[in-house]
Amino acid sequence: METNELKNIWIEIDDILTPKTKNELKEILLSKTKRILSKFRWFLMTSILLCIGVITFLIIASLEIKNDILYLLNNAVLAIIIITLLLYYIKSYKKLHFNVRENYNVYVSLNNKVQFLSKELKNKLEITFIPFLGILLILSINVFYTSKSFIGTFQDEENLWGLIFGFLIGMLIAFYFAGKISKYQKKELRILQNYLNELESI
Repeated sequence: METNELKNIWIEIDDILTPKTKNELKEILLSKTKRILSKFRWFLMTSILLCIGVITFLIIASLEIKNDILYLLNNAVLAIIIITLLLYYIKSYKKLHFNVRENYNVYVSLNNKVQFLSKELKNKLEITFIPFLGILLILSINVFYTSKSFIGTFQDEENLWGLIFGFLIGMLIAFYFAGKISKYQKKELRILQNYLNELESI
């Protein structure tokens, strides 16, 4: 961790209550550690809600345009991927959630959660899925709102160029925010790991 980050952490702690006993310092560090973990849970909850929103749209759209086999196939593939991601996010959220039993061995519990986050932030699988998901989603939305058939979407040149332009803009925005979020989460993880190291040394 950078020196400035370390200084900021201890300045912030020292400003709250000085001097401190070991138990008081432990409680402060535990509180701050749990607060950072809650930020990761917030990101996961946002992802869960987005997945539910997309699945809801796919169900409504598929019921509305139930005679277009290719459109239904597009939506089915997209739904399978989104449901897989939804289950993954729910599982991850549960892993970062504290229960009463974990309070008996808080350090071990926190360490397991930090190790889990470290592993997950190195996983780029979600980012590699972005272009594929983007294509399927933009096709689903386009067919639903233009009332064209799935094949008709590709036969209309003006509409096709609009899709390509929209896809490129969407990907730029998606990768920009994915990069920002990843950078922020890695920074929070470094702080989290430092808190954990301090807890171990007390």
